[in-house]
Amino acid sequence: MAVTKRSLVVAAVMSVLLLGGIGFAAEEEARVVDGKMWLASTQAEKRAYIVGMVDTLVVQRALREEHGLEGSEWVNRLTEALDALTVDGTIEKIDAWFEANPSRQGDPVLGAVWLSLVKAKAEGR
Repeated sequence: MAVTKRSLVVAAVMSVLLLGGIGFAAEEEARVVDGKMWLASTQAEKRAYIVGMVDTLVVQRALREEHGLEGSEWVNRLTEALDALTVDGTIEKIDAWFEANPSRQGDPVLGAVWLSLVKAKAEGR
């Protein structure tokens, strides 16, 4: 079998996954970003979170459409609320919600997104 550059890359990636990645993943606890983590995050980290969330919603919507499935109401409502704001505007709303609700800073950020954007939009706020 000839050793190609591609096979070396594949072998290196597999080694990292098998030797380092699995042990690390087993030791790490899956985390949900909560208000405390959110408020301690940098603006760049908050932007990355929002962009990742929006990307996930876009992919979810596209896959449903591609497979002829009905759209998810919560995805549609969340996407509509996020479409009305810039990334920085979304961050400001989430920051304001956690600052106005200090006893809920242990709640997941996605819950705050729902309450501060989707529910507020439905209530005309």
